[in-house]
Amino acid sequence: MPKKIGRSPANAGNSLSTERTHKEALVTNRSVYELVIEKDWLTQAQLDDILKPESMTHPRKLAPLA
Repeated sequence: MPKKIGRSPANAGNSLSTERTHKEALVTNRSVYELVIEKDWLTQAQLDDILKPESMTHPRKLAPLA
């Protein structure tokens, strides 16, 4: 199982948050990207950094989230 970091939904103690966010995105016709930022799980800069192709193909340790 992957290590959970930062203020991710699963790390917040509610394992269904990710599924709920996915469903919310479908129902509201919004992206998960938008909802993650809106829910203050990550900043836009943090999410952009994580989603860069080079970040996904060359894994590295991420700085802890404040």
